[in-house]
Amino acid sequence: MFEKEGIFFEEHVENEHNTWNYLYYIVHLKYKNPMEYTGLESTIHHKYMDDDMSWFPIGKALSL
Repeated sequence: MFEKEGIFFEEHVENEHNTWNYLYYIVHLKYKNPMEYTGLESTIHHKYMDDDMSWFPIGKALSL
């Protein structure tokens, strides 16, 4: 998808979306008290627990 637009995926990850940040976010939610979740954190936590990965920005990069 990125290569079709003349963008290398590695460049995209480095400049727009570091994939490790998504893991860090899940770990952050795991250790945060659910009673202190923001609305967004609560929504993503529920999606994650339901194996719903629709919150990932797949095919929605600004460079595309």
